Amino acid sequence: MDFPNKQLKTIARLEGTPVFVYSEAVIRRNVRRILGAADRYGLRERIGLYAAYFCNSNPHLFRIVREEGAGILLQTKEEYVQLQQAGVRGNMTVSPAVLSDDEIDFWVKQNIPVNLSSLEEVRYFISHHKEAPLSFRIDLTKEGKQRTAIKRYQLPAVAPHSFHVYAGTGSSCKKLLKNSREAFKIFQDFFPNVQHINLGGGFGFDYLANTADKKHFSWDQYFKGLKTQLEEYKIPKQVKIILEPGRDIFADAGRFLLSIKRIIAHRRNSKIATDGSYVYVPSSTIRKRQHRVHFFGQDFKEMKVSAKRGFLSGCTTLSSDYVFPGSIAVPEKISAGDFVFIEDMGAYAATQHMEFLNKKPCSEVLIKADGGVVRLTRRGDDNDKIRYLTNQPIQL
Repeated sequence: MDFPNKQLKTIARLEGTPVFVYSEAVIRRNVRRILGAADRYGLRERIGLYAAYFCNSNPHLFRIVREEGAGILLQTKEEYVQLQQAGVRGNMTVSPAVLSDDEIDFWVKQNIPVNLSSLEEVRYFISHHKEAPLSFRIDLTKEGKQRTAIKRYQLPAVAPHSFHVYAGTGSSCKKLLKNSREAFKIFQDFFPNVQHINLGGGFGFDYLANTADKKHFSWDQYFKGLKTQLEEYKIPKQVKIILEPGRDIFADAGRFLLSIKRIIAHRRNSKIATDGSYVYVPSSTIRKRQHRVHFFGQDFKEMKVSAKRGFLSGCTTLSSDYVFPGSIAVPEKISAGDFVFIEDMGAYAATQHMEFLNKKPCSEVLIKADGGVVRLTRRGDDNDKIRYLTNQPIQL
């Protein structure tokens, strides 16, 4: 088991709840799943894998990612500073939104490739950094509706080092292969001398599937199709294909452990009052997404669910505060002091914690590959909301 009961019991006793729990073994397995599939189709040496930092934003976890041979995708200066502070080095690339001149200068100074997203940025880059490798993002949608990217009719008459495209979050294999085909057409028609083609991220993940194979993106299907396209469009072997996965690496590598505070019974459904809240994991509510759930007694023996239904209630005064929307099956005998363990909370969960309603951040712990447990992030303080408040107003 990647999340053994013994370790969970230790975490609940020593660290308390709510707490995010990660598995080193799962992170390593997920990176290897992608690179292994590329290898099976003879593409391992052609693929550059860059995991999205904003997907989890815990530098300790990205140290594991780096050890498995993947690079890191950044989108802000703050992310770079965080990783440097934690001593995490290695291959990095930047796929931001709109960049100021100063931000462009910063990334060039760090010698980190950056995917520009407007003609204005390209013009500045060429005039001030003509010796640096040029890369930009292209909007391949028919409607040209992506918020930040150069539109097809705007394609500059320059020879970039690479270009970047994006299919959209949670994309299917079919959609991503359609997007890569469009990218390879751009290569043929406009930029046949680029060294890198960055196909971006957006790889889908099924949160309600009951096995890892069903949850994860179909990498074998994808690389099989990608290999066919590379041959069809005669993409030279020296051209590197860059991928930017995030969710597929981290989602099932993290879970959320909560304590039950009270059971509030109603005629049809019960409220399972927990010490969790949607402010800890807002993406589940925003995306109207449920997760698979496990229940444990105080002895940390798993309890089977029944025909009984209940709602996982949050701990704030907000009337709509549920850990995620909708009712779920719960054990027949459940009580205060029991535990809720929510699957697939490793991506876009702890990193999206909101200060709304003054909830302090949860702690984060890692179950190491050898079974040991370490704290990665300590629990926030009661004064976190006002941590930058001045003792007295300061005259500016």
